[in-house]
Amino acid sequence: MKENILKTIGLATLLSTSINSANALIYGQLDLGYGSSQIEHFPKKNAFVARPTIGLSNANSYIGVDYSNWGSKNFLGAEAKLHTYGLKYTYRFELPVIKPYVGARLNITSVKYNKRHTSDNHWGYGLLGGVEFKLLPLVSLGVGVEWNRLTSQTNNMFYSTFLKIDI
Repeated sequence: MKENILKTIGLATLLSTSINSANALIYGQLDLGYGSSQIEHFPKKNAFVARPTIGLSNANSYIGVDYSNWGSKNFLGAEAKLHTYGLKYTYRFELPVIKPYVGARLNITSVKYNKRHTSDNHWGYGLLGGVEFKLLPLVSLGVGVEWNRLTSQTNNMFYSTFLKIDI
């Protein structure tokens, strides 16, 4: 698990070099939303999810590292717990009132199975989009939707609202 965190942070560091660090701002974002995960052979799992993100922003480009705990699922005496560490890139379009955005996400998903006491790690990917509204010069409120392929057997939809602060 710790190796996955280090890999994700390392990848974020490499990709952040594409953002001009002289003009970059650090940002923090907290997404609160509803996630629906489908693991093969398990019933669909719906959960409330809080996802913190920290990253760099420059003009309309954002790159950040996030963490999600998708909870556990029980089915026929087996339990599966999902956690993801993600690296996402978003591009925000500048319009007068609302700021639409699109993006992509790479993730490492850890699936722990209680019955067998094993853990699997998987690379995944996702697409996201939504809109932001500027509340203050460095504070935005937004809504978005995200589709993720967490593992070869797990898909996820995440609908969220978020607060973003540029530091």
